[in-house]
Amino acid sequence: MKILLAEDRQTTREILTNALVAAGHEVFAVADGQRLAEALSANVPDVLIAEVDLPGSEHEVLRQAIPRRTRRVIFLVPAGRPEVLKSNPEPDRIRYVMQPFESSDILKQLSLPADAGSAPAGTLFPNPPSGDGGPMTDTLSLGGKSAARWTFGEMVSESDSMRDVFSMARTLADHTAGVLIVGETGSGKSLLAQTMHARSRRAQRPLVRLSASSLPERDLEETLFGRMVSSGSGGPRVQEGRIEAANGGTLLFDDLDDFPASIQLKILDLVQTRSFHRPGSADLIRVDARFIAATKVAPEKLLQQGRLREDLYFSLVEVEISLPPLRERQLDIGVLLARFVERHGGGGTYDLDAETIDALKRYHWPGNVRELEGSVRRALALAASTQKLTRDMLLPNLTEASKLIPPESMQSVVERAEQDHIKRTLARTGGNRGEAAKILGISRKNLWEKMKEYGLE
Repeated sequence: MKILLAEDRQTTREILTNALVAAGHEVFAVADGQRLAEALSANVPDVLIAEVDLPGSEHEVLRQAIPRRTRRVIFLVPAGRPEVLKSNPEPDRIRYVMQPFESSDILKQLSLPADAGSAPAGTLFPNPPSGDGGPMTDTLSLGGKSAARWTFGEMVSESDSMRDVFSMARTLADHTAGVLIVGETGSGKSLLAQTMHARSRRAQRPLVRLSASSLPERDLEETLFGRMVSSGSGGPRVQEGRIEAANGGTLLFDDLDDFPASIQLKILDLVQTRSFHRPGSADLIRVDARFIAATKVAPEKLLQQGRLREDLYFSLVEVEISLPPLRERQLDIGVLLARFVERHGGGGTYDLDAETIDALKRYHWPGNVRELEGSVRRALALAASTQKLTRDMLLPNLTEASKLIPPESMQSVVERAEQDHIKRTLARTGGNRGEAAKILGISRKNLWEKMKEYGLE
């Protein structure tokens, strides 16, 4: 069969193309809506396989524009988008495949008879009922192999912000530049650093994570730099520290601001000279290691508060990578759920209803991705043989509405950002409205009107 494949994710496009060609089909692949439209106008395929959220194309418009001679249409639906399934005027012709899926699931759809509408458990949504296109129960089924628009090692995302993070991390992975990863607790800082190390030429040597959170200052110094240990008549012997263990590999200073000032000074010397003196010894020990640091708080704030040495910051950090919190990338909820069910679900298939999905997307996730994974593990344990993950299982302590992020219009988000920016600028200028207006690029009259509107007078 002649198959037209429209998928903007290069990896998914290549995997599906190879599988379809291996099965004896003729495949023409495109990556965006414009090229899809050009291909459809030039030739009528036997089968169209298209991503629902294809850049430059709208699902409803595309569905209506498909040539009648195209015998089978398969739409690839991202996790967390069950709303596109609410109506299907042609269930015998159009199929919906929900992520996560495998190439074999697509091949099965190609071989289905025209009246077949069932779907393999855990990978596909059954087709929505035909008829008046009325409401249906939105149920997300999770299980099998997960897929995502953007990946970096074990990290997955559907968000453009994380695409940029992955792109930068991939570029820097095999570089010698010092990197600072900034992100809230549980956002994936350590995993990002581990993946960068695994993709570098240092991957055959260890990545050593250094943390100051659980040790007193004296023990911390010996843990990092080692010590000389008395061995009786034989004289002192060397006990290596963790920094030496990273020789040839990568050193990750986790929560760099938690290190005491005296240790930060020693780390500064290490970064500048690539060497250190072990406590109790005059020997100079050289270290060949790549340096990565991580903080929960923006470095500007840490420097202002005196929690991070300025000279250490400028010596160590050449590039910063900011990991957005989970609450700012709700598109990732679905694909992360799929990944964690795949990882911890023992191969089972689990359903979530629309109310649960909505609650997960509106929850503020103070523990970020780590909290979501813990919630999935707990829910899987509670679900047992029911094969259903409910809101109470995933968010058992959700008793107050304040823990859910209320739906907001774009206008309200922009207005809040504008108000905050004006307040910060006024504070920076000591309340000087003329100077603030100049920085903001607006007239004093316009600034006065906005201050009045936001109650900032």
